[in-house]
Amino acid sequence: MNKKWLYRVLFFLTMVSCQKPAIEQPESSINYNYFPLKPGLWKIYEVNAIYIDAPSAVFDTLHYFVKELQSYWFLNASNDSMIRLERFYTENLANSWEPNSVWQLGIWDKQAIQIEDNITYVKIKFPALVGTSWNGDAYNRIDTLNKFNYQITAVDATYNLESFSFDSALTVLQKQQQSLIDKIDFEEIFVKNLGLVYKKQIDIYSTEVDPAIPIENRVTSGLIYYQKLIDYGIE
Repeated sequence: MNKKWLYRVLFFLTMVSCQKPAIEQPESSINYNYFPLKPGLWKIYEVNAIYIDAPSAVFDTLHYFVKELQSYWFLNASNDSMIRLERFYTENLANSWEPNSVWQLGIWDKQAIQIEDNITYVKIKFPALVGTSWNGDAYNRIDTLNKFNYQITAVDATYNLESFSFDSALTVLQKQQQSLIDKIDFEEIFVKNLGLVYKKQIDIYSTEVDPAIPIENRVTSGLIYYQKLIDYGIE
């Protein structure tokens, strides 16, 4: 091989090695519509939260709004295709939105993945079928005792949320446990082509044991959190 051709081959190999890897979207053989990955999709949620620590006289009731925007595709450190999810906060819709945090969304091994503040959760396991269960904390250390498995309790169901009416909703029961001294109830509802529309997290504990009084009325410590969709669109 003469020098002229040698230089051409070396130039070609250099150009190929410098090309960025292609970002591939999830396979289409499974319906991932309950966890859509769409740059430009935005949603606004209303949040009501109560933080309780009775021994410290803390009873904080918070009401605010969160806007989530799927910004763009990128490759993470493991070469996984992910969506950048930009999150904003305001206490009043008449005010401007303030940047709050950046999360990530993706599909790994037929699982809907959401990375929240560097904690990875498995939101849905596909194919989405009633009765399907999985470890939602498989990629984190929140539930090291494996006490709870996420489970799909409804698929393609009608669901009404305030002024919205959806004909295809999926419900994931994440955690559920109740006794005289505690109550844990985590649930998320997703709809096709939109994703999460409703979220509930109840994690409360009571040192007062009285079967005649609901635990919600004798909380010693814990969190009661509700998040619901109020608007959405495409930028």
